[in-house]
Amino acid sequence: MEDEYLQRLNAEQLKAVQHPHDVPLQILAGPGSGKTKVLTSRIAYLILHEHIQPQSICAVTFTNKAAREMKERLTKLIGKSKVEEVKMGTFHALCALFLRRYPTRVGVKNNFTVCDADESKSILKRLLNSYKDCLEDNHLSLDVRNVMSMISKAKSRGQSPHDLATRAKHFGGHTPTENVIDRIIAELYESYEKFLRENNSLDFDDLLVYGVKLFSQQQTTNWCRHVLVDEFQDTNTLQYELMRHIASSSRCVTIVGDPDQSIYGWRSAEVANLAKMKLDFPATVQIYLEQNYRSTASILRASMTIVSQDQTRIPKTLHTSHPDGCIPVLRRFPSEQDEATCIAREIKRLSASSGGMLGWEDFVILLRMNSLSRSLESALRKEGIPCRVLKGQKFFERLEIKDLLAYLQLVDNPEFVPAFERVINVPARGIGDKTLGEILRAAHAKQLSPLAFIERIHDGRVPDVKPPVKRKIASFVKAIRELRVTARQGTMPADIIRKLIILVEYEDHLKRTQPDADTRWENVMELINFASEVQTELNDYPLQDLPDETTPTGDKDWDDMPDETEVAELDEEGIVEVKPNNSKTTAAQMADTNLEASTPLRLFLQASLLSGDSGDGGEEGGKEKVTISTCHSAKGLEWPVVFIPAVEEGTFPFALSEDANEERRLLFVACTRAQSLLYLSHCNKRLIAGKQMDRRLSTFVKAVIEDTPVCDIFAEETPELDRAHLEQMAAILGRQTPNQDVVVQKLAEFYSTDRYHKFMPTSGNALSTTFVAADAVYRTDTDKAIQQRQVLNKPSNNQVLSKVTHGRQSTQQYSGRSLVRMKPTAVSGPHHDTSNRRPVAALCPGHSKQLLPLQQVFQPANEQSPRYSSLAALTRGHLHDASNAEDPRGTFLSSSKQGFDSPGTAAPPPAPSVPIKRRLGMGRMVTGYANKKFRPPQS
Repeated sequence: MEDEYLQRLNAEQLKAVQHPHDVPLQILAGPGSGKTKVLTSRIAYLILHEHIQPQSICAVTFTNKAAREMKERLTKLIGKSKVEEVKMGTFHALCALFLRRYPTRVGVKNNFTVCDADESKSILKRLLNSYKDCLEDNHLSLDVRNVMSMISKAKSRGQSPHDLATRAKHFGGHTPTENVIDRIIAELYESYEKFLRENNSLDFDDLLVYGVKLFSQQQTTNWCRHVLVDEFQDTNTLQYELMRHIASSSRCVTIVGDPDQSIYGWRSAEVANLAKMKLDFPATVQIYLEQNYRSTASILRASMTIVSQDQTRIPKTLHTSHPDGCIPVLRRFPSEQDEATCIAREIKRLSASSGGMLGWEDFVILLRMNSLSRSLESALRKEGIPCRVLKGQKFFERLEIKDLLAYLQLVDNPEFVPAFERVINVPARGIGDKTLGEILRAAHAKQLSPLAFIERIHDGRVPDVKPPVKRKIASFVKAIRELRVTARQGTMPADIIRKLIILVEYEDHLKRTQPDADTRWENVMELINFASEVQTELNDYPLQDLPDETTPTGDKDWDDMPDETEVAELDEEGIVEVKPNNSKTTAAQMADTNLEASTPLRLFLQASLLSGDSGDGGEEGGKEKVTISTCHSAKGLEWPVVFIPAVEEGTFPFALSEDANEERRLLFVACTRAQSLLYLSHCNKRLIAGKQMDRRLSTFVKAVIEDTPVCDIFAEETPELDRAHLEQMAAILGRQTPNQDVVVQKLAEFYSTDRYHKFMPTSGNALSTTFVAADAVYRTDTDKAIQQRQVLNKPSNNQVLSKVTHGRQSTQQYSGRSLVRMKPTAVSGPHHDTSNRRPVAALCPGHSKQLLPLQQVFQPANEQSPRYSSLAALTRGHLHDASNAEDPRGTFLSSSKQGFDSPGTAAPPPAPSVPIKRRLGMGRMVTGYANKKFRPPQS
């Protein structure tokens, strides 16, 4: 039974899983090829068949989501106890775990604080102010975000401030301006590092920098027998060095990656690490996983055609057992408003055409950059479609959360100045910027931390500053001291937060200062919930005594301490907690053992400060919503239907990008998120910086069209989901095929409310298109059984026709599509006396051959849509023209090559027999007729 998981693998997957553990392995896995399954199965195989101890395996992922998923799958294969012994998490988490255990080996304290991005930005902004005059003298400007990026890239390459300064001196820019910038960046880097060390803190990049220093010491890596790395193509130089050092003893490595999905070069990712590994580990073997289990064959064909234009890529392909399905759609629009409107409408149409099998959560709109989302959000809102923006504001970045976390940081690490500066006047204590500056200067002069300095002022051990603060800081010092005692007693984080809120009266502070205090207070409660979850984990897995590095036991190697194996449960880019497996020390006993390295408060701070929270914050989490995301954020995810707007030059590739091949890979990643349907679109003009700019189709797609017939790769028309397509889609998604009657009902509801409808899709739909011209009825669906049970609208006294039965058939061409001309043999119903019926042709002189959609003949007009003319205009014989200047959409709604609407002529106005809503003012509506002189025919 334990080998059952091996039977579920295909031939190549099985070959990768059973590869000899002592031979380095590269698994090159395309999108949707089951790489997580393979990596999980490989770990299980190493433990169950190669008999490698779980605590000797290191599995590195890039996100907490991936770590959790792998952990859940592995638990089903080998059991919870063994899984908890495997060291599994992100590179940052692994480094933080070992740095807490062996801090003095790299010159840091075990209670170091991890700065988040906002705190790093604040530090650098303050340091940058001292260069204001220098920059002005040289007519230069330097944004703090650019400084952060440059320093981060330097750290990811393993460059110290000295390295950067040397480079600026000897290999500076080509111009004096570039030389000045390089010099300032180098000096800022040095000052920034000095500030972090003085405040006993590390930033995210420092976790890797100091991790490399630690793991370069061989006695720190003797515990490891096999290293496995996921998403290897996204590793940077430091992360590669970490992997190499950890594997230095065993030389046993398995990596999983896909060079075609290397899209984080701007974050210093090095796809060249794949080649570097083959140099450092010469025996490396490559195995390709090319069987795709996610997408239809037509989606894979289009995606591979795009990425294959890169002549430098490693040649490989993708294939699937899924059918072709619907050909990906490529559409052109006049403007981004038209594009957004038609995307929103197509989402509603597809949901209806699938009989509700596709919910809002099955649709995603993938953007190259977030700034493109505005028009799309507006269009979705107008259509009543709920949406969410992936990677929105993060929960742990909200003001009230950062306030409380800063208090806790200060309790844990009194030397951390950014936390002190944030909360010394929260709630307000009358300590302004001037007073704060004086405190900081005086503390620096006495070589004390600001917190230690004001504690001495409070105790009367040092003179007060000017203006005096002794009275103002009394409540603050009291709160910090009480919380410090509570934390040292091993109190759980949730209880510490509750006590903090009471001590500083934080709820009253929110009510006084924030207009949305209730919402913010709910966020505070959610923080306590989060702390309680961490607390539950800590209770389940009691904390382990860690060796003191000042004692002889502190020099033991990891593999000499099998009972001290720890597991890091991570959030997206960090740690949730550190948990040992076999321990006799509970969290409540920590105060007695004096083991500050693993206090519950410190573990909670790691959980929050290294968290990559998705930003949902638990608000409206249960509601189904269309997702709007960047292409980068969507990596690793999948949706049944994917829309990619703005596939244009300047967007794909991005105008500021330095690597066109990476931009091509990004489009490839976006396309391969789709399971069943894929839409690409572009515009003739787009509003950029307040100006309408001409846009051209992306060269990535244009090259595909030029090299291959359009009909083979991309379709110009939207897919019409017939029964066969629905069955294929249901099989791919693992869902039940919708009932035909439900499809009919959903489509009827959609077309009765669609504001932009011209005519219903023709071939294959359950609810077929019906046209009326004089006394002739044209239907495109010849399935008699479907026609008989088809209901367009529930008949009313004012409707002319409710049921059509048909006889002899003939075909006629209409807008490039084959229609079936139906000559009715009978018209039934109490209100359907044909002698009293006025043919549409009679109402439209000069347009006797115009074919009108039946559902529009009997559909109420939408007064908000300028395309629908009044009934009076119809009776005068003037059909509305879609190209009329009054219609802001112009001609695109009538073009067969523009818009997601089906091709054809402009929509005709509603027939005179339909009651419509008329506005009477003051928000009141009444049902009546636009043309008061007209009266419908009476039966």
